[in-house]
Amino acid sequence: MKKYLMRYVLQLVPVLLLISLIVFVLVYMAGDPVALMLPDSATPAEVADLRESLGLNRPFAMQFWIFLTHICSGNFGTSFRYHADAMSIVLGRLPASVELGIVSMAGALAVSIPLGIWSALRKNSSIDVLITSASVAGKAMPTFWLGLMLILVFAVTLRMLPVSGIGGLSHLILPAITLGGGVAAEIARLVRSNMLETLGQDYIRTARSKGLSNFAIIYRHAFRNCLNPVISIVTVQLPFLIGGSLITETVFAYPGLGQLLVLAVNARDMSVVEAGVFVIALIVILMNLIGDVLYRVVDRRIKY
Repeated sequence: MKKYLMRYVLQLVPVLLLISLIVFVLVYMAGDPVALMLPDSATPAEVADLRESLGLNRPFAMQFWIFLTHICSGNFGTSFRYHADAMSIVLGRLPASVELGIVSMAGALAVSIPLGIWSALRKNSSIDVLITSASVAGKAMPTFWLGLMLILVFAVTLRMLPVSGIGGLSHLILPAITLGGGVAAEIARLVRSNMLETLGQDYIRTARSKGLSNFAIIYRHAFRNCLNPVISIVTVQLPFLIGGSLITETVFAYPGLGQLLVLAVNARDMSVVEAGVFVIALIVILMNLIGDVLYRVVDRRIKY
């Protein structure tokens, strides 16, 4: 375990370096931030002074080196839109996105796993067809359309839930359903296909011949061997739910990291964009590590 963690940490260095380069290049190509910071009436001397103070008149390699030295200490610069430290702004929005992502994933797992198992146990029945069709529709349904329909039905027509903002549990229901719907559909289909394959294995027939109950066969033996693909989906999708929920947070005006990045990109607030993308990359790396550890916990045959 210790050797694996050490090797994993060493592998992070080139990964983070590559991510930093990609982020810096994309921001570099996005346009001149000086043109956004100064009014149209600014003189050429004022433009030159600001560009020099920001270090934008230096060679590309020198700018990237300065960028690397700053991010090593967590300094991504100051947001010209919020007039505050960029990383502090990102970290201030992160808890709301983490809360929404965890609630969305928990709801998706609570719905998709029982439905996937039920669909596998009722193969080719009307229940199986209904669940499979709903899963395909849920995966194909555009996120923004689902969010707008939920707002129209539950917020505008029935007036049961709030339209936007952040607060109690009621503010999380509609965004969580919108965000977790596609994930639930994907997990349900994955559980169904893996359960069908597992239920046909020899050890399942042996367990039945020994007189074990259906509950023990399904949940203790069959479903446990289906967990690794589910873990893969969770570790891949959870960072997206936390940091990549741009459309959902925009539709519901949810003050999370996704909405912050959309506003920062529109305003060319590149310090916030750089800090936000870097935080999302760290979340992805951390979730990959957690997934690797969980594989070993679920299946002892897997080695680090």
